[in-house]
Amino acid sequence: AFATLIMSMMPGFAKDKIKFWGPKELLEQVDEEALPDFLGGTCKECYRRVPKGAMDIYYIAKRDFDLDTNEVDKLMEPSLKHLDTENWVEVEHV
Repeated sequence: AFATLIMSMMPGFAKDKIKFWGPKELLEQVDEEALPDFLGGTCKECYRRVPKGAMDIYYIAKRDFDLDTNEVDKLMEPSLKHLDTENWVEVEHV
């Protein structure tokens, strides 16, 4: 719905440059081995890396909300079941 709204406000020449593809059309344009799994490909490259310099959730929670580690863990617990932890990398936090 949002895309339809935005597209309705765009001039024709701009709309012609935008394509929405499903998995079949995408695989006609890009090799399966070059696409990550969530786009229907088989690429094994790890695309879920934490960006260099990203702040630790515990640091942010302490700095912005004065929460300790146990409070953060308790808040995060319900969400953990939705995360793909197969390639999970634990890092020490301050």
